[in-house]
Amino acid sequence: MICPHCRGKKVNIVFVDYSDGTGELAKRICPTCQGAGVVTEQQAAQIDAGRALQADRRARGLTLAQEAARLGISPAELSAAELGHRTLDEVLSRKERFAVLDID
Repeated sequence: MICPHCRGKKVNIVFVDYSDGTGELAKRICPTCQGAGVVTEQQAAQIDAGRALQADRRARGLTLAQEAARLGISPAELSAAELGHRTLDEVLSRKERFAVLDID
């Protein structure tokens, strides 16, 4: 299946912001497909689930920070789930493991 993030192009165009106030556009290897241009069916399903998660959150009028706080996870963890980098189950089980170990 063609990678939905780079659309099979193997790279993404990103803006690199330099600390001096300047920046430039640069090509970066797609982090989703690792530059292959394709993803597995499992990865595609995870990306679709993340998009559905994001659509549900937006339909309820919640920001990323609000939903993350409601779930008791960081906005970065929720973002990773919405982008399909992790499943929400992985994020929540990680949170539970840290709670058992008393780690923030």
